[in-house]
Amino acid sequence: MAGAVQAQQAVPNETVDPSDVDTTLYLDEQVVVGHRMKRLSLFRLPVTLSETPLTMAIVDSKALRDLNITDLLQINKTTAGIRIMNNYGGFHMFRARGMDGLVLLSNGIRDERAEIYSCAPTSSFVGVDRVEVIKGPSSALIGHSAIGGIINVLYSQPSARTSVDARIAVGSWNTYTAQVGATGALSPTVNFRLDYTGIQSDGWRDNTRRSNNVYAALDFRPSEW
Repeated sequence: MAGAVQAQQAVPNETVDPSDVDTTLYLDEQVVVGHRMKRLSLFRLPVTLSETPLTMAIVDSKALRDLNITDLLQINKTTAGIRIMNNYGGFHMFRARGMDGLVLLSNGIRDERAEIYSCAPTSSFVGVDRVEVIKGPSSALIGHSAIGGIINVLYSQPSARTSVDARIAVGSWNTYTAQVGATGALSPTVNFRLDYTGIQSDGWRDNTRRSNNVYAALDFRPSEW
């Protein structure tokens, strides 16, 4: 029986580069933080903004401070499609997506002055917690005339926990803004909230602006019988 025999020369051990070796890495503990989705106060169903079939925007108190939004006339800084027109120096018309019929609300309550005069007087923000803007027909939420949309201004509510906050801002044209707010308990059943905003400005033309606004609220919770 014939056969072939092959011999292989042994290869000496080679030095292994440490970079070619798989390395196991151990990571420190990772913390994932989630934030609860905001809900629209006018929408009574327990759904988040992403599940709400409306075009909307919520401008919270932090955004109002960061963008220095001191009144409703500046809300279009954060919301596209909103147009504000000045009438007679103190009354203003609001349009959404080019349409009239934008209803103003304060804590969810209609401000019918806009319907009577086709415009509404506005003042500086004081004690405002956030602003909700809904664009498009919204009569199903609040009733008649909400053809263009809704602007709902929500104010900070009294709290039993005592707290005080203050803010001072300086801007162009000798503009000075001062804001002070306080909340706390007056008794075991009554809480209060008091806010003040003062603005003084020379303006970019000969139109000096001075405004002082105060917001006060009481929360009464009767004890159980």
